[in-house]
Amino acid sequence: MDFEVKTGYGYFKDKDGNIITKAELPKGKHLLKEGYTYYEVSSKEELDQIEVYQPPETEEEKQIRLLRQSAIAKLKSLGLTDEEIKTIV
Repeated sequence: MDFEVKTGYGYFKDKDGNIITKAELPKGKHLLKEGYTYYEVSSKEELDQIEVYQPPETEEEKQIRLLRQSAIAKLKSLGLTDEEIKTIV
């Protein structure tokens, strides 16, 4: 299925109605994968106001995030720089 881009700014929704990504596309026709819908906005400023859907965090993801934050805080307290920490975590 094709869709036409006129302004160059828009976003895609999945079959559940969730905004899954923002897009800056060249004007013209583009292919659209089945199950997705493209919505065009008038400007970059309007696109910047769109919020992309973030699925709820699972308990396991929360534990990993908190553990990672704790490890980063500990490494910073030991005097490591952000660049050094990036190579570790």
